[in-house]
Amino acid sequence: MKIFLLLLIVFQSLSCANQSENGEFPNLEFRYDESLLSSLQVFKGISLSIPLDFNQIVGNDFLRTENNLENIENSFFDTDVLFAFQNEHGGVIIISQIKAEKPIIEKLGKKFESSLVQSSNALDTNRGQFLINGIETVQFITKKSDIVNYKLFFNVMNDKCYQIDYFVLLNNFVNFQEQLESSISTLKLND
Repeated sequence: MKIFLLLLIVFQSLSCANQSENGEFPNLEFRYDESLLSSLQVFKGISLSIPLDFNQIVGNDFLRTENNLENIENSFFDTDVLFAFQNEHGGVIIISQIKAEKPIIEKLGKKFESSLVQSSNALDTNRGQFLINGIETVQFITKKSDIVNYKLFFNVMNDKCYQIDYFVLLNNFVNFQEQLESSISTLKLND
């Protein structure tokens, strides 16, 4: 597990260029390949390009997903699931808005990390924080058996925060990483 996380950190460091320091949130520039992405989509306050091989979950499948995620007992945050996507290789992307009256940055400390590890049945999680297109973001990378979860909290210094989860099977992770980074690089707030 530690070797996996070390490799994950090395991949992340190689693929993201630290452009400048901005206090606690360095500015990161992710690899971007437009050919791997759909056109930019708007999701209730944010915009993002989804990787090409992902399809939106709709109808009863979305309602079940939404109900399951919004009604997790003892959840750390109250969320509103906005959209969900999946591909045929076991990948899933979930876009949610955190229902909060104040910025959530203070809630993303050690207690949250412990809760995330426990609820994921993971050994540990890797936390990072940086700017994506000028917006403060906190990221947790967690591995549970054969699944890797990139959990991004976007706009953490404001009361309108979004959670974007990218789930990918471990055996597809290396192939998916460039799509993941390209997608993350398009994340923006909409006015």
